[in-house]
Amino acid sequence: MITKDIENYDDLIKTVNENSVSIILIIADWCKPCHELKPIIEDYIYKLDYKNIIYLRLNYDIFKTDDRFKEKMLIEGLPSFWIYYMNEFERCIVADMRFITHFVEMKMNQINQKRSIELKDDF
Repeated sequence: MITKDIENYDDLIKTVNENSVSIILIIADWCKPCHELKPIIEDYIYKLDYKNIIYLRLNYDIFKTDDRFKEKMLIEGLPSFWIYYMNEFERCIVADMRFITHFVEMKMNQINQKRSIELKDDF
């Protein structure tokens, strides 16, 4: 899986639009829970066996003053975990890894179902 640190909003939008599925983790340097969960989340993400996924890391402090970012992504707490697919950002409330694993599995199943429907429609 490709990993990329995103430095600005334009790079975020360009990157998510260039990739089929984007998994996004938003953290901050000062956030203790972010640093505790980040290695656990990344270990889980790197073990995923899905094709065409990119993992993006964003530093909240860089993005928090960008109105375009605030309009697209409602950040209610950190760390914040998102999946981007088909022009939609979907957020998972990060309480613990059970929520994240359930969220990822549920979203990937939905995405795979959409893809199979799209493939059937092409024939």
